[in-house]
This record gives sequence, structure tokens and C-alpha cells, in this order.
Amino acid sequence: MLFMDRPASRPFVPGALIAALGLLSASTASADLIGFGKSEDGYSLNGGATVSKGVLTLTDDGSFEARSAFAKTTQDISTFRASFTYQAAGSRLSDGVAFVLQNDKAGAEALGGMGGALGYGYMAPSAAIELNIYKAYTIGTNFRTDGQTYEYNSTGKVDISSGNKIRVDLTYDGKLLSETLTDLKTLATYSTSYVTDLPKVLGANTAYVGFTGSSGGTSSIQSISDFQFTNAVVPEPRSLALLAVGLAGLAGYSRSRSSASR
Repeated sequence: MLFMDRPASRPFVPGALIAALGLLSASTASADLIGFGKSEDGYSLNGGATVSKGVLTLTDDGSFEARSAFAKTTQDISTFRASFTYQAAGSRLSDGVAFVLQNDKAGAEALGGMGGALGYGYMAPSAAIELNIYKAYTIGTNFRTDGQTYEYNSTGKVDISSGNKIRVDLTYDGKLLSETLTDLKTLATYSTSYVTDLPKVLGANTAYVGFTGSSGGTSSIQSISDFQFTNAVVPEPRSLALLAVGLAGLAGYSRSRSSASR
């Protein structure tokens, strides 16, 4: 008969099946944001922000502008990785941009003030990595919450007002928000980190994710490209236990199959 060559004591499928179930349980779904697309494809563009060929333009060389762009669907921010490329152009630059997580009552249409408010001021609850290019303050970056601005840390050899493309990499592990800036022309880097409990700051494990930007009495063209946001999801303990059992079962099945073939 068809099954006579299979020893009765050796399981046929369970080991492989348990392993598959373990892998499926450990693979918690993770929502991703890649690029911008059009506003109707999932982003709310506010105050005059525009998207063209995957590039978000927050300020476009006009004075006293305040603009924002937020994904219309909230994202899990309990842990995450994000990256984007920032570029500023102009002769008398102002003011800057911010990468923002927020649960403001305006939702994806939230927009803060112009000038030093970076299009982010007064937005709450919120948290932001800010990039300031206005020389009246320190040209640099900082992590702030609930719409606070105006205080920045120098980024050393990474001059974010140089006109060069600046790569921004962010990682949040649930306790520490790490920031690395890389000048893509000079390859100079700057890194720092901030201790924060983002779900506590934002009042939830989810938030609207996006960008704000502004100009003041002087102007600039500020753009964001190559944006990616990925939830870094850690499997639950129960899923890890099931995965371990599944892998053990699969290993046992493989050994028994190898012995039977000798």
C-alpha cells in the first residue's frame, strides 16, 4: 500500500505543521509607509504642501509658509524605524522641518504655525525630530514634544543648511529614540539619542506620522524624499514559545526522515 514504507512511529506532518504555525504566529503584521504617492493615495497635504515624483515639498521659496503632510491612517509607534532625505535650498534660509508623530484633534490635517514654529508649533499631543536651518538660532536638530521649538543642538560637520542632501535615520526601540544624520555629499555623520516613552507622550501606541515645515521673513525650498517608515515588531512571548516548539518538531521530523532513508 501507499503508506507501508512509512514507520508507524514517525509522525508525517505535525512537526512541519507546528513549525509553520509558530512562524505565522511570530510574524506580527507590520504596516509600512514607503514614499508619498498622491494625497488621495493616503496622505493629507496641508497648507500648500505638494508631492511630485515621490518628493514632498514643504516650503517652496515663499515667505511665512506653514505646511504639513500626514499619512491618513495611524501607525503603530511603539517601536519603529524611519528614514528620509532632507534638502534645503535658498540664499537666506528659514526656518526648518520636523518629522512628527501626533494625535492632535485635527488628525491628518494638523498644521502648526509658520516661522520658528516649523509648521509644528502648538500641535499636541505630539513628538518630533526637528531640523532648524535658520541661523538666528542654532542650525541643528532636537527632539521635542507637544509643539515645542526654538532649542536645537549643533550637528557638527553635518551642515543641514548646506544645500546638500541629508539622510536622516531614526530608530525607536521602546525606550530610546536614536537619530543619525549623514551628509550624502561629504559623508560626514552626526548621531545622538533621546530617552523617551512615546506611547506615554502620545497617549496611545498609534499616531499620525508625517512631516511639517515652515519659512519666516526669509524663504527656502525644503523637500523630503526617499521616506520609509517600518514598524519594528517584536514577537510576543507566546509566539516565540510556539515557534521554538515548532522548530523542534520540524527538526525531529527531519531526523526521523533521514534515518528512514538509510
